[in-house]
Amino acid sequence: MPSAPVTDAALRASLLFAVAERRSAPSAVSALDDEMVSEVSELLRRQGSAEVIEGVLSSIGAGRRSVQTDPSLSISAQKYDRIRRDFLAEHGLDGAKGRSVWPVSSTTILKRAGGSWNQALRQVGLAVSEQRAEGTFGAAKFSPGHFRSALRKFQQHASESGSSTSYQNYLRWRKAHAAAGREDLPSGAAIRNAYGTWKAALEAEAPEPGGR
Repeated sequence: MPSAPVTDAALRASLLFAVAERRSAPSAVSALDDEMVSEVSELLRRQGSAEVIEGVLSSIGAGRRSVQTDPSLSISAQKYDRIRRDFLAEHGLDGAKGRSVWPVSSTTILKRAGGSWNQALRQVGLAVSEQRAEGTFGAAKFSPGHFRSALRKFQQHASESGSSTSYQNYLRWRKAHAAAGREDLPSGAAIRNAYGTWKAALEAEAPEPGGR
């Protein structure tokens, strides 16, 4: 039986947990909304991690408090992935492929935020790095639809030609199309900044069956 979709509360909690970086604030747990506490607790029970519920909620509370007191606080997709990977490995969940585990993956966060890591950060009150601000590397020129279309067409091309979907191959593919007059393909830098990592971009915009 497929698992139910992860709620927005669980996604926000994942980011707040990562931001806390193992800090805890037991007194801040009472400030968390009931939905977040209930959802995270249930997800941890399902994956066999009930013993860490109290500590995890304390860290989420610490993350929430940090966000409220430090408007410059932010986190990159790479750092988020590292913190999540360490937590899952510590609790024997690093090999849980095909299973929905909490904290959720950065790919799940990206998909829910329309493919923008910046938007995901904003949704929990985190700051957007100046290096990743919208408008940098031409981000304002392209909509989420442009990013999605470019990534899917590139991956389809790679599949049909038997080539890799590496970042360098995307640059070459885009350059060839740009030389032919196309101006609707975002730069590799813009894509990487929007999604956090090149791998996350490919996973978030994997072509649908049938090449649609």
